[in-house]
Amino acid sequence: VNNIEATLRLQDTEKLDLAVDWISSANHNYVLGLRTCFSPAFYLAVVLSQIKKKVRLIQGIASTYPEEITDVEEGDVCTVFSFPRFYKETVNIAHFMRRRGAKVIIITGKDIRPVKPYGDIIIPCSAVGPSFKDSYVAVHFLIDYIISSIAAKNKDEGIEVVSKIEEILSQNYFIGF
Repeated sequence: VNNIEATLRLQDTEKLDLAVDWISSANHNYVLGLRTCFSPAFYLAVVLSQIKKKVRLIQGIASTYPEEITDVEEGDVCTVFSFPRFYKETVNIAHFMRRRGAKVIIITGKDIRPVKPYGDIIIPCSAVGPSFKDSYVAVHFLIDYIISSIAAKNKDEGIEVVSKIEEILSQNYFIGF
């Protein structure tokens, strides 16, 4: 609860709304989070792909990220999760994507200085854990806000994507309801 409240106090609503607009209108959406940041990146990529077409999770497994970002170009958006200890490979990928013309949104801790040069929009988030490990509860809170806002802006596309997903799932996974 403290992290959520602190995260709300940290927000610049104009930047948050701009991030939502960029993700909503992107040609392709890339999502990046390595190591402990993979979990929120995976969650964002999964729920975003349920309402938007052309969403790609950069997994970087076995350092395959170059193959995953070869097509990035102007009009694309990359949402990056980067928290202490900041992983150099993450900022290198973000830097490459900006050079290729993509807009980069970075969701990070309260101290934005380490990643500020690599993002167009920096969204700070409190992730103070009860021990030496971070807590990503407020990060997921932000993701849910972003997704809800995007879903409201992209109703028609969301309905189309969900219909296709339901068609696939009903044929392959479920016996009945």
